[in-house]
Parts: sequence; structure tokens; C-alpha cells
Amino acid sequence: MASALAADRVGDRFLTHLFGVFGIVGLLLAGAGLFGVLAQVVQARTREIGVRRAIGANTAQVVHAVAGNSARLVLWGLLAGIALGVPWAMLLAKTSLGLNPFDPTIFLTVVTLVLVAGAVAVLVPTRRALGIAPSEALRAE
Repeated sequence: MASALAADRVGDRFLTHLFGVFGIVGLLLAGAGLFGVLAQVVQARTREIGVRRAIGANTAQVVHAVAGNSARLVLWGLLAGIALGVPWAMLLAKTSLGLNPFDPTIFLTVVTLVLVAGAVAVLVPTRRALGIAPSEALRAE
């Protein structure tokens, strides 16, 4: 009987693993997209960074100003993702084969990965923009 039940669930297990792979690929694509969008936001502020540096702002002040705005964008995205993820988890809970769809480890891992991707997406272009001399940043357009 156990082997008959296991054979009956092969399709469900396959779909569960397939959804897991799609979830990981989606998370990687979301991280790449997040990096691209936030890098563009920071790149657009290169002139502002140059002005701030020219009038005497130190590195920490510039990073705080740029990261504060970008952190708000990341947090709003996380809230929207969680708000959309919970109903999907409830929908897929029927075929989860005994897995907990509201596993806090999974949600915390995803949130942590998105926050790390957001931090890298902000700090790498900001560091690049801070390396530019203020006079060059003011001339750049």
C-alpha cells in the first residue's frame, strides 16, 4: 500500500520540486533586477553626490542619504512581495506534500537574500560614484 501511495504522489513531488527550482530562479532574477534598478537610481544621483561632496559632506553622510531612499524602495518591494506571497503559499498548500507553506525559515531566507541584494545594489554603485572626483561628477551628465 505504501508503494502504491508513493507511486500515486510522483507527479505531485515532481511539481513540488519544479516549483522550488522556479522559485530559486525567480529569486535570482529578482536580485538581478533589483541590482539593475537600484544601480540606475544611484547612477542618476551621481551629480547630487558630486555636489554633496563639493560642499563638504563626508562619505558616511552621502552613503546615508543615498541608502535611505533606496532602502525605502527595497522595503516597499518586500512588503508587496510578502503580501503577494502569502496568498500563493495558501493556494499551493494543498499540494505541498506535508510541507509547511508558511515556514519561517523560507520567508526569512528570502527576505534576507532580498535585503542583501538591495544592500549590494546600493553600495556598489555608491562606492563607484564616491570614487569620482566632485569636479568630474558636476561636469558629468
